[in-house]
Amino acid sequence: MKPASSQRSLAILSFPFFLGAFLVSEAHGQVTVDLSKLNCEQLYFSKLDSRTISTWLSGFYHGKKNDPVVDVQKMKDNTEKLRRFCFQNANMKVPVMDAVERVLAPQR
Repeated sequence: MKPASSQRSLAILSFPFFLGAFLVSEAHGQVTVDLSKLNCEQLYFSKLDSRTISTWLSGFYHGKKNDPVVDVQKMKDNTEKLRRFCFQNANMKVPVMDAVERVLAPQR
């Protein structure tokens, strides 16, 4: 009976690989997004993953500042500030990248 047990173990161990391969193939079907044209309404009221986009935006702006350090709590706080800004009716059509500049610009 060892071969059957071995086959079952192999099947159990290989399941995550096949699941991962399936998920990766599904991801290839995703639409690309031009973040320079994305507005607040589209970010938060569509099926886009706002966490992924917020993470990308954080990396983009850190890259512009040549800053490789990410303060995770600050990133969460900034994402929440951006969300509150974008949820205001007057800001729905503001491009997300402009909203980031407005919300997170250094206070003078």
